[in-house]
Amino acid sequence: MKIGLLPLAAMLTAMPVQAQMTTSIYVSSEKEDQDMRKCGISYDALTAAVKGTLRYNRIPIATEQDYFGDRANNLYVNVTAFPIDETNCAAALAIKLENHTKVMDPVAGQERWADIVYCDKTQLLNWNRYKIEDELIGSAKQFTEQCLADYYK
Repeated sequence: MKIGLLPLAAMLTAMPVQAQMTTSIYVSSEKEDQDMRKCGISYDALTAAVKGTLRYNRIPIATEQDYFGDRANNLYVNVTAFPIDETNCAAALAIKLENHTKVMDPVAGQERWADIVYCDKTQLLNWNRYKIEDELIGSAKQFTEQCLADYYK
């Protein structure tokens, strides 16, 4: 029996980390507001880009029920848009890979919810409103790759 396990262990060691541990990830975001619409920024486009990056890296996309059932991490996408004038917008992008758990508060002696943040990336852009969403999508993909690298190292 041990002879059969050694080749399996060698194969697992040689595989990329993502292939060894594939924790599913739920992608969440806020709702679009008026400023995002003025700047031509859509959460649908951003979350689709993030999900595409996860799929490319063979990370299963989880449901909201998986996340709230403690079977998945959450990749949170947030954008705050600032229309500057008729042609320009600024936008703050935040991508956070996180989970929540209950921990014992040593001071109060009570159980409390706590955030576990594996990765937190932010960027501020000032761009033409007709191209800012493309720039945000590129940053969202890059941040997702960086968060996966941080989580799976």
